[in-house]
Amino acid sequence: MRKLLRIYQLLVLALFIIIFSGFSNSFLALVSPPQEQLFIDTFEQYVTTKLVRQAYQVWEDGARIEVNLDTNAVGIGTKSLKVDVIGPNPMDNVSSGSIYHSLPLNQRNWSNSSGFRFWIKNPSNNSLWLTFNFKEAYNEYWSVAEGAPYIIEDKTSPSIQLESQYGNLIIPPDFTGWVTIPIGSFSVPDWNTARGDKTLQLSSIESYALGVTVQKDYPRTFYIDNFEVLSSDVVIPLIEGTNEIEIPKSGEHLEKFQAVDIAKGTALSAEWSIDSQNNHDLSITSGGSVIIPSSAKAGFVNIAASVKSNEKTFVITRKTLLTGGAFPIAEDHSADASNQVLPIPTKTAYEEFASNFEIWAMDYRPLFVIISVSVVLMFILILSRFQNNLK
Repeated sequence: MRKLLRIYQLLVLALFIIIFSGFSNSFLALVSPPQEQLFIDTFEQYVTTKLVRQAYQVWEDGARIEVNLDTNAVGIGTKSLKVDVIGPNPMDNVSSGSIYHSLPLNQRNWSNSSGFRFWIKNPSNNSLWLTFNFKEAYNEYWSVAEGAPYIIEDKTSPSIQLESQYGNLIIPPDFTGWVTIPIGSFSVPDWNTARGDKTLQLSSIESYALGVTVQKDYPRTFYIDNFEVLSSDVVIPLIEGTNEIEIPKSGEHLEKFQAVDIAKGTALSAEWSIDSQNNHDLSITSGGSVIIPSSAKAGFVNIAASVKSNEKTFVITRKTLLTGGAFPIAEDHSADASNQVLPIPTKTAYEEFASNFEIWAMDYRPLFVIISVSVVLMFILILSRFQNNLK
């Protein structure tokens, strides 16, 4: 009888521990802050330049690029990635270059990501044109699409919403701050040759890469730090609307804009404002509708939205062009070289080899398995014979 009572007491105690454990986990889930990153590389873990070069490799057949571990506290912490763009490839004058980072197996799951973010410093007086792409394991590449939105943010001004040009992220001159790319800004590029279903699958990401095209301003240097894959808990607010509005010939024209959480596709409540050097009488309603009178002058206007989410306030601005009207924009022939159209970067040798090998392995999978097994058996046979000869 005592034995049965003892067993009963142990069962009750075990049940109590299980219930309490479940309650504790639920409570901790409620009080713990939301997870912001699914992956982060702060560069603090790299001890030497040799280690950082092993992690971030340069495409050897592309433009001359050199990476080093910078320890002068240029970035967020004590270390950052220094990228020196030295010039075109001296052998064949290739001007496109890139650096890529292969991910360990335990850091490849980027599921439910809202986007990507990294810190950058461009100390040059010219704009920096960057490309960014990542690759699904055994599947296609994804890169920033033409005209896709991204956000830059420094310490002195609100977040600025920009659009990629030919898939390039335009980093302004003398800029230091963050670049955020929503997950919806990626698409399968034309240069992709890896077979896939063109459906974004973030559960197994093999690598990511930054590319740069050498212009007349080489050599130049920029710095990268804190590359982050943002979780779905991170809100990325954007202003949706047209890039160009034609001034009406008479009366007024209303153009609607709205603030959205681009990752979730949901509308956000915002406080709106508008600013234009050419049109001080432009106005915007509380609902985000810009009122353009026929007397408006052509030029750019800045539309700003202040959004509150998760006890944080985001202020984001975007430019929209007013065209036509009685005061058209004068042609500007003084655009600097940094704003000229750049060629679309070509795929790196590493990317080309990986894509071609994956296609071949998928098309000839039985043959690939037979060859692999044969090579292993041959290696074992050679070792066995070598061992017998030693005896």
